[in-house]
Amino acid sequence: MNWDHIEANWDQFKIIVHQQWGKLTTNQINKITGKREKLIFMIQETYSASEGEAKHQVDVWLKQQDEEAYLIERATERNGISE
Repeated sequence: MNWDHIEANWDQFKIIVHQQWGKLTTNQINKITGKREKLIFMIQETYSASEGEAKHQVDVWLKQQDEEAYLIERATERNGISE
């Protein structure tokens, strides 16, 4: 999954972002508007994380989204469900 997908579907991902980084307020998440750099900045600001640590957290989170999407796709195929 590339970041363009996250940005284009930000309304769906806002909930997942809040689950991952619970200290981020709704206002902060809305200001991110799907921009990766804004998310990194908000993580830095809210969690007192370095830029490198915040980037790493976002990279790990993005990889998790890829893995979850893959598992859902495989399960859908195995169950004969079409989207």
